[in-house]
Parts: sequence; structure tokens; C-alpha cells
Amino acid sequence: MAGKLNRGMSVIESYRLLKDGRELNDDEIFLASALGWCIEWLQAHFLVMDDIMDNSHTRRGQPCWFRLPNV
Repeated sequence: MAGKLNRGMSVIESYRLLKDGRELNDDEIFLASALGWCIEWLQAHFLVMDDIMDNSHTRRGQPCWFRLPNV
């Protein structure tokens, strides 16, 4: 995985801060994690759309996803 997933991980940490440092229960961890993954997928969508609109060939030194064979 190329990115550091900082956006997604920061959602969980932000949730903890909003709870004034109290421990998160399993449901809260699950929901915060799901939201974090949604944010990561949204960012990935923006990057792919940007590459398509710019007709890019590479991102971070790798071929753009939409240019891979069988895509």
C-alpha cells in the first residue's frame, strides 16, 4: 500500500480526543475505523479521478491504476 493511511488513522485518534481520553468501546472503535476507511477510499477516488483527468501515466513512481492491463 503506497499511502501512510494518515487520514483514516486520524479519525480514530480524533474520536478518542473528542471522548476526553476515555477508552473507546468495541462499537466505537468499529464505527471510527469504518469512517476512517471511507475517508481513505474517498481520497483514493479523488487521486484516480485526478490521474484520469490529467491523463497521467504514473503516481508515486508506479503506473496509474487505470493504465494497468485488464482494467
